[in-house]
Amino acid sequence: MGPWTIAGAFCYAGAVVGREDLERATLTPKPVEPEEFNPGALLPYGLTTDHIRAAMHDFVEFLGFINQQMHTRGIERLEAMLMPANFSSIVGEFMNSGIPKHCPTLVKNHSTTTDTRTCCRPGCSQTPPHSTRGKGSR
Repeated sequence: MGPWTIAGAFCYAGAVVGREDLERATLTPKPVEPEEFNPGALLPYGLTTDHIRAAMHDFVEFLGFINQQMHTRGIERLEAMLMPANFSSIVGEFMNSGIPKHCPTLVKNHSTTTDTRTCCRPGCSQTPPHSTRGKGSR
């Protein structure tokens, strides 16, 4: 159900709340719930949903901290300030850096290409997919 503006306030399902109350409520991000992940998901290179959830939790904590600091200075929330594509890029880069912190078989790819996957085999510098039968074969 969407909000409706009533004389500078918002109405959600019959309850009228002020803009400041609504903004304050968004400063505490919704926690990442483990039951919302599919434990049967088939993920590559030793990655698990627990690794993704942990990285998402780190991002939510980061966003809450940043937004609280911005709020104390009278600045709107980061996700409200930025254009959607810019915010999406921040989320993507945070996850690209964060997932390898929780998954020991992955590393962040520092290449300038758009392919950010890195092989998890020790000593391999190739970008997947590639054959594991012969050295350097694709």
